Amino acid sequence: MILWVVGSILAVGILMGLMRRRRDQLVQELREHVERKRSTDKSPESEAKSKT
Repeated sequence: MILWVVGSILAVGILMGLMRRRRDQLVQELREHVERKRSTDKSPESEAKSKT
């Protein structure tokens, strides 16, 4: 019985750690995507179009 409890707690801990890593990875990818989008939006052609 105790083995099941310890195994369950360990499994939950591993899953939570993996989910946290995946979330951090996705957040980083989203930040990079937003930066790329912002840098392409700041191109001279975009600024010229927005002024007209």
